[in-house]
Amino acid sequence: MVVKMTFTKKELFEKTRLLWPDSVDLNGQYFGEIFITGGEVLNEIYQKIESSLDKNDHWMQISCWSFHQAIEKPVGDSALISILNDVSYEVYEKMMLENLNGDECWQAELKIYGSLESD
Repeated sequence: MVVKMTFTKKELFEKTRLLWPDSVDLNGQYFGEIFITGGEVLNEIYQKIESSLDKNDHWMQISCWSFHQAIEKPVGDSALISILNDVSYEVYEKMMLENLNGDECWQAELKIYGSLESD
């Protein structure tokens, strides 16, 4: 049985990107009354996104994790990450393939993902 997906790889990337804030300041930000800095800011944002997802939406679960892994830390003195500009589709795609190949439980999704159109 062939499952026809109603999204492309880029659409999945864009849908995931929209869950993140436009920019992230690694100098720190408040989450409730707690001030968090550095890479923990990214982890906190990811955990909030993950907890908002439907537990049965495996595509968004693995896509959000792959997107989180694809976020590149800024180089030099900058602590500001632009989610729009600093997260490349190519790195996200690499992380998706690594994650889908990383565990046998993702084999069905890997096969489907490999058949999806990029655009």
